[in-house]
Amino acid sequence: LTFMDAPISISIIKKDAEDKKALSNVDFELYIVDQNGQENKIAELTTDGDGRADIPAVKMAYGNTYRLYELANPGYIEQKTLVYAFTVNPDGTITPEGEFAGSSVADKKNADGTVAESVEISLENERILGTLTVTKVDDKNNDEKLEGAEFTLYKAVTDSDGKTVKGEKVGDTDYP
Repeated sequence: LTFMDAPISISIIKKDAEDKKALSNVDFELYIVDQNGQENKIAELTTDGDGRADIPAVKMAYGNTYRLYELANPGYIEQKTLVYAFTVNPDGTITPEGEFAGSSVADKKNADGTVAESVEISLENERILGTLTVTKVDDKNNDEKLEGAEFTLYKAVTDSDGKTVKGEKVGDTDYP
């Protein structure tokens, strides 16, 4: 007798949490967890222009637990971070593990009750916002702060070579 499991594939969909736009060029590493809890890297993934990265079915085996890490992603994540952990069940469903238990990915099935051949895991990133402090000083004496300076904030618009071609005013506010 030969028993064959139907392959399952998993797609990661990466979006900005605020505007829901797809995030491209986000790098991930997928690890399988062995019986001793040790992680072994089995795949490196990068999201495409639609924010999608596919884990091929050949990388997934039923009954195993996997951990997905997002690598540094400027403006969103500063270091390698665990973003999802899951087990592939014998029936092909996905059960989120640990802190991800109860997430909306669990047990994806088709309308007729059969197991879906692919599962999408939607992950969103919150932007890391910073602050900017500008101090106007005398050009001859940097210790002498100048009162009354006003600033207008512009964002740079670059060409395909990364060179600034123009600046666009941000908002309607000048900053005294």
